[in-house]
Amino acid sequence: MSDEINTNQSPEQPVEQSSVESTPNTDKIQEISEIYESKNNTTESNSVISTKQWLVIILISSIPILGFIFLLIWAFGDESNKTKKSWAKAQLIYWLVWFILTIPFWIFMFFTISSFPPAFYN
Repeated sequence: MSDEINTNQSPEQPVEQSSVESTPNTDKIQEISEIYESKNNTTESNSVISTKQWLVIILISSIPILGFIFLLIWAFGDESNKTKKSWAKAQLIYWLVWFILTIPFWIFMFFTISSFPPAFYN
């Protein structure tokens, strides 16, 4: 009988010790999970933009002066949705590139029209 394992002996002792030792680890795990949850909460700045909202956004941005002002607000404002913010920055870059690329065209047109003889205008 001496070879039998005594079940009354406390094999729970090491378990209790390990649970006491794991308390800091449990706190770390809980802290990490809270950080993960806080980063993955869908807030208004990360929410999905619906098709109806995109139609309104595109309509507003197509208004000549007002659209440019709204693009600046959406691109550089703090309260804008991240997707809308990226889209507005891309639109501003697109407009800037378009403007730079059309300058030679307008210069060419100006000199072409100004080189016509005066009799052409009468």
